[in-house]
Amino acid sequence: MGFGDDRHQEHMMHAGAAWLLIVAAIASVTADYIPLPTSSGHRASTAQLYSWPDLLGASIIVDDYCGNLANCSPDGVNYDNVISSACVTGMWLFYEEYDFGANALGAMEYAYGTNFCFNLNFVNDAASSMRYVGNREDYMANGITVYQYRSFKGMEYFSQYDVPVFPMNIRWWPPSAIISGNLSWTLYEFPYFEGRSVCLHARTDYNFPTLFLDDMAGISLPRLGSMSKGCQPRRTQVNLYPSQRSKGMPRRSSSPVSRIDGQRRSHPVLGSGSHSRRFNRTSVGRFVAPARRTTSF
Repeated sequence: MGFGDDRHQEHMMHAGAAWLLIVAAIASVTADYIPLPTSSGHRASTAQLYSWPDLLGASIIVDDYCGNLANCSPDGVNYDNVISSACVTGMWLFYEEYDFGANALGAMEYAYGTNFCFNLNFVNDAASSMRYVGNREDYMANGITVYQYRSFKGMEYFSQYDVPVFPMNIRWWPPSAIISGNLSWTLYEFPYFEGRSVCLHARTDYNFPTLFLDDMAGISLPRLGSMSKGCQPRRTQVNLYPSQRSKGMPRRSSSPVSRIDGQRRSHPVLGSGSHSRRFNRTSVGRFVAPARRTTSF
């Protein structure tokens, strides 16, 4: 082997060493790389609850259904009839009665927004159950939830897809409904999208599109047979009921509903969450009949 061959071999060894360094560097970067959460991860439904007004007192964070606030704390703390303020991300419903107003009785109020903080009104020191609305992992995802009773009480049926036949055993009327996301929905009198129909338009005037209909008795359908995404031409269109035009003021009735809108009302106190306690997901959301969540696929 001549001198030229030695130089060639030395060059190849240096090139090989450089390539190994590059591979090692890439492997190191890959090993240390942690992917960022998806957009839906940033939009998961959570609610931080406080025992006193203005985000003071004992605190816990809820991320699932809780049919009895006396039993939902992993530390065994009773929060039934205790909650006075909250910070919510997503859409949350608070009930005076257990199991989400399963008997259609008692007051309730709802709030929505992104890290929106407020003092409870109608269920201040009276909330016994609570639940989120829509897709838990992405509260902005398009979907519709139909509730058994007025004011979003009782059992529910949630769907993000067309429903050609609304299940016979939960064909409630007149119910109430909440649209999440910015997609409109059409409700039909009969299965397979037949008969009279009504289009429900999601609100798009805020950064948090949604539609709350706490009483659907006046939308000219005698029953609910099926639902589909979008709205068809020449359909009766329903945008808002008068109770949704209250611009954030509480609606007073025999079964009061308080609307708290995170896009139209702010709170001077912001919670840090530094001493909150988080629910174990296996300790909540186990509540079945009479108030159960039904999801269509």
